[in-house]
Amino acid sequence: MVAAAYADTPFFIATINPDDDLHAAARRALHELAPGTQLKTCISVIIEALEYFSSGPALRQAASELVRTVLQEGSVKLIALDARLLHEAFWFYNARPLYSFTECISIRTCQRERIGDVLTHNPHFTDERLRVLF
Repeated sequence: MVAAAYADTPFFIATINPDDDLHAAARRALHELAPGTQLKTCISVIIEALEYFSSGPALRQAASELVRTVLQEGSVKLIALDARLLHEAFWFYNARPLYSFTECISIRTCQRERIGDVLTHNPHFTDERLRVLF
């Protein structure tokens, strides 16, 4: 079985933006993953990261290039947001009033895919017994 880690929105934001406070920590966490670890993320994370950078032309371009690489090279396995996952995340969202909907999708994705390591600094993942890597 290949080890997997989930790439969350803060990971993409910190990786794309060299001025982000967590840029170095995110890159270090990525390089500290075991060799052969498969990165996975949900399509909602990609959407959220692109939305985050939509207003600034330079970072918008950097975000577009990263997503283009992910889509073309398959360096990150994209997990579809199907009706079942949407339903599960919506239930979870209503049960966790402090979590965003994208967080709920991501946490449910990790639980469904049995991914324990998450490239994020978001404490909500720790609350759900997932290991935060930066």
